[in-house]
Amino acid sequence: MRFFFIDLENVRSNGLEGVLSLEADDQVFIFYSENANNLTIPTLENINNSKATVKFINTNFVGSNAMDFQIVSLLGAMIERYKKGFFSIVSHDNGFKSALTFCERYFTDYPISLGKFDNIISAIAYDLKHPINGAIEGNGAIKKKKKKTDGADRRQQDDDKAVITGRKDVEDSASQDEGTAENDKTTPGGEKSTSSESGQNQEKRAKRNRRRRKASSDTDDAVKRGQNSTEPVSAGPDMKYIYDYLKDILSVKTIDVYASKIHEALLVANNKDELHKFFKNKCGEDEGEALFKLLQGDFENMKRQARK
Repeated sequence: MRFFFIDLENVRSNGLEGVLSLEADDQVFIFYSENANNLTIPTLENINNSKATVKFINTNFVGSNAMDFQIVSLLGAMIERYKKGFFSIVSHDNGFKSALTFCERYFTDYPISLGKFDNIISAIAYDLKHPINGAIEGNGAIKKKKKKTDGADRRQQDDDKAVITGRKDVEDSASQDEGTAENDKTTPGGEKSTSSESGQNQEKRAKRNRRRRKASSDTDDAVKRGQNSTEPVSAGPDMKYIYDYLKDILSVKTIDVYASKIHEALLVANNKDELHKFFKNKCGEDEGEALFKLLQGDFENMKRQARK
């Protein structure tokens, strides 16, 4: 379940881009006042056609930051009521960061995800590829940290790091733990192991050292490749335009996931309808709609860059 708290006074109609992509169990709370009480006709149509539950909340109290206080109050109340889900404040105001950080710490036992985004689209795009128990990420989102990381997750994190930075971490914590256990091995009486066991340990350490030297060599090669190119490592030289266009909306890690699909779509689609259809077929209803919304406004320009 996802919850979106819209600071209409701050984002206006643009903040509701993506409301059409929401599901039936999503809830949207639009906070408005006398200073901000109008929406564009297309936005109203999207709200009417959205599957989500949309509620308008009139903040008829005046004063500095009155709307902000009411948004934060409802945010805390909804977290306590539902105790799980993705909770997103849609606003350009960075003053919400402290409130989000407080809620993340106070509700630490709840499986929740918190964030501030400029519009619903960017919140959807972030949530789609980041499970609730993910690590803290950029783009204004605060995720609950994992309490324990298994070997597969650690390898995945290393791979992600290699994709973004072009290098791998040469430290093998599992090997270090194994080495420590071998060095500290004792007999039941508390005495050190026999010379035969010591020789076996030395052979194992020699093998580990060889593996580490090879890992170090691989890392040096990766670093050199990264230094010789100013492009994002995971993006080919023909996809930098996608990163430039989306860098203020999505994190690099999220763009990595979609860059190749976006590039392919721009190459094969001749108009916005075809672009829409391509994303729906390739990514499904929810993700496809979000990607289309992200790109449709600058489709022609992006298409020209894709074909350069």
